[in-house]
Amino acid sequence: VIFSPGETEKAINVTVNGDNLYEGDQTFAIELSSPVNATNGASMLGTATIEDNEAVPTVTINNTAVTEVDSGSSNMATLTITLNPASEAVVTVDYADTLTGTATSGADYVAISNGQFVFNTGETEKPLNVTVNGDDVYEGNQTFAVALSNPVNANSGASMVGTATITDNEAQPSITIQSTN
Repeated sequence: VIFSPGETEKAINVTVNGDNLYEGDQTFAIELSSPVNATNGASMLGTATIEDNEAVPTVTINNTAVTEVDSGSSNMATLTITLNPASEAVVTVDYADTLTGTATSGADYVAISNGQFVFNTGETEKPLNVTVNGDDVYEGNQTFAVALSNPVNANSGASMVGTATITDNEAQPSITIQSTN
């Protein structure tokens, strides 16, 4: 930076490249050093903030359905966790089995351990695969639910609980009455 005689201020223009990904506000610093024909001032370091103009992404989980299979087999229920829009910042969200619904953890489906999804730059979907155990007993359709919580670098979306419906593949038993003479 060169000051002409009598000048006391200079602007330093920095080009900021735009993008379409949320990354949060970012800061950078410019430090002046080695003045010639002047002395170091009280502050030789300036900081600037680039304010992000993209919307903070939201995280949601969908509902799903899977048809139960026979005893000795298993099927997979896949709940999809979605981040919209994509983010340049790493986004995390916790998930847990709510232990609600009519399906029994450990019997009708394999228990879900609490965990966390990590969305790296540009990622928008994560599958949560849950094993559904088969049986040969009519139980009617059953459900279980997974809840999302504690999103970091994202907001909670409209759907933070995903319900999986296990569609029973056995016929409903019937009772008949036979008349006798």
